[in-house]
Amino acid sequence: MAFSGVLVSVNNSKDGVFTLIPNKYIFFDSYKVTPDQIIDLDSGRDTTGVLHRNALSHRASKMEFETPPITNTEWNALWEIITSKVVNKRERYLYVRYYDPLTDEYKKGKFYIPDVEFTIERIDEDEKKIFYEKIRLAFIEY
Repeated sequence: MAFSGVLVSVNNSKDGVFTLIPNKYIFFDSYKVTPDQIIDLDSGRDTTGVLHRNALSHRASKMEFETPPITNTEWNALWEIITSKVVNKRERYLYVRYYDPLTDEYKKGKFYIPDVEFTIERIDEDEKKIFYEKIRLAFIEY
């Protein structure tokens, strides 16, 4: 299936319904996808300097993006979409469907979410809101 306007969707099972991460939460110029990264096992050079690769058949992908500057309310809505689909909370993994520009189609995989860092831009005490700078999210395939 060619690009349909959706970059990333999440799910908690391999065959269930995927929930869209709304594009409004994706700062497009920060969006990066590295599809089908080659994974090596014990590759190295011999005594003459020749590289001997042991590329595994399993390939892994990675997506990352920053949100636009966001309030705590908006962040909580986005995080709820993502964490409601997490299969294992301790490992923070879930299933992701993503657009692969190499093949112009969507792919699915098992991904984990690394730690998320927050930087406060300001606080509005009257509205009881926190305004965050851009927040980076990443999805790394097992």
